[in-house]
Amino acid sequence: MISLSVETPLDNDVDAAVATAGKMLEDIQTTLDAMDAASAEARAQVILLGLGFTPEMISGKFSALSGGWRSRASLASALLQQVDVLLLDEPTNYLDLDAVIWLTCLYPSHID
Repeated sequence: MISLSVETPLDNDVDAAVATAGKMLEDIQTTLDAMDAASAEARAQVILLGLGFTPEMISGKFSALSGGWRSRASLASALLQQVDVLLLDEPTNYLDLDAVIWLTCLYPSHID
């Protein structure tokens, strides 16, 4: 029995799509590794608790938060980012004393 293998344009398209998908997955993995995605949830919990959020607030809907708590959530989002420079304008607005102390301890040399 003779078997002939004929390559079709569809085969080339599939190979190209597989190669592209592999490159995309590699890029995504590199990005996730750079942002330390594996520990992001734990780091977010620490930051949110430090800013005074209760576990119920953390697991609840963002839309249920008041304006002040939404501001704290925005600050938490900024603090969660792993950046070289973080410029905050009056980051202690809307914070109670405990949260201000926590933030000062988190970044002792950066808060004036």
